[in-house]
Amino acid sequence: MLEQYGVRWQGTRPLARLREAHEVMRRFLADGRIDFQGEFYRYSGLFTAARPVQQRLPLKIGAMKGPGSFRLAGEIADGVHVACAHSSAALSFAARSVREGADRAGRRLDSSFDLCASVLGAISSDSGAAKEAARVAAAFYISSMAPELVERHGIDYGDVRPVVDAFGRGDVERALELTTPEIGERLSIAGEPAEWIERLRSDVAPHGYDHVALGLVDASLVESWSGRRIDGVPDLAGQLELFAAHVVPALAGGQPLT
Repeated sequence: MLEQYGVRWQGTRPLARLREAHEVMRRFLADGRIDFQGEFYRYSGLFTAARPVQQRLPLKIGAMKGPGSFRLAGEIADGVHVACAHSSAALSFAARSVREGADRAGRRLDSSFDLCASVLGAISSDSGAAKEAARVAAAFYISSMAPELVERHGIDYGDVRPVVDAFGRGDVERALELTTPEIGERLSIAGEPAEWIERLRSDVAPHGYDHVALGLVDASLVESWSGRRIDGVPDLAGQLELFAAHVVPALAGGQPLT
C-alpha cells in the first residue's frame, strides 16, 4: 500500500521506531514530562498538565502482517488489536506470535492484556446482502495486505494480485468484479446473527481473544466507497442492535469473548 503512494519505507526500521515511540509515550503518560534523546525521537522539556484519570493508561499496538509487530506487542504493550485477520489460521498465527514475544521477554500475559481481533463485516437478517456489503469493503483492504497475510486465509495471492493491480490503475469497478464472493467471505465476517456466532466460536474464541472490535459496513459506506447501492443491510445502529440482541447473549455464557 505504501508503495502505491510512492512512500519508501525500506530501511526505515519500523519495528525499532515503534518500540522507541512506545517508550516515549509510556514515559510521558507516566510522568507528565519527558527529556529523551533517542535514535528516532528527541524531546527536551516536554510536559503536560493533562493527566490520565486511571493510574495507568493502557497503550496498545495495532498490527497486521506480523510476526514482528505481534511479538513486539507481547513484549511491551498492554494489548494488541489484530487487523485484517478473519480465518482461524490468521488469528492463531497472530495470537501465537504475541505469546512468543511475551515469552522471550519473560513476561506473563494476564487478564489485563487485551488480545483483540478487529474484524470487518456486516450483520443482517438478509445474509446475502450482508455478505455483499462486506465483499465490497473487503476488496478495498486487499491492497494493504501482505501476500503472506492473504495466504493465511486460504487464498493464493496470485488470485488477488489482479485486484491490487486494478486498484493501482484506479479501476475500482474492475477490482470489485475480480473480488469473488468466496474471497469476500474469507476476508470478512458477515451474514445473519447465527453465522456470526458460528464464525466467532470457531475461528476467534479458541485462540484466546477476549474481545472483537467491529468494523461494520453499512449501505452508506458501500455507496460512498464504490457508488453501489445495497438493500437489506441495516445502518450501523441497526447492526449494533442485532449484534447486541443475538450474538452477545449467545457467546456470553460460554466462550471467553465479549
